[in-house]
Amino acid sequence: MLHALRETGGGTVALSEEEIAAAVRQLAGAGLYAEPTAASAAAALAVLHRQGRIAASDTTVVLLTGTGLQSTQFMTELFGDDPGRAPQSTEARNSR
Repeated sequence: MLHALRETGGGTVALSEEEIAAAVRQLAGAGLYAEPTAASAAAALAVLHRQGRIAASDTTVVLLTGTGLQSTQFMTELFGDDPGRAPQSTEARNSR
């Protein structure tokens, strides 16, 4: 992967759980029920836009490859009875 990034001049983006959860909520608000891994692409777009690496005038395509149905527990925590509570991280959910 690093070879491909270097060869193409590509890059990567590090995201927090909060940024991914915010992207899930934003996508849901637009009618798209995307699971967190897919929503990370939208979160990365927001980060790149904030950093000025992608301009508002740029044509950009973000692929959402997974449905929220794949992450029922995460979605229940994100959109459940306590909307102010952030979903648990993957590590916290797996430690139960």
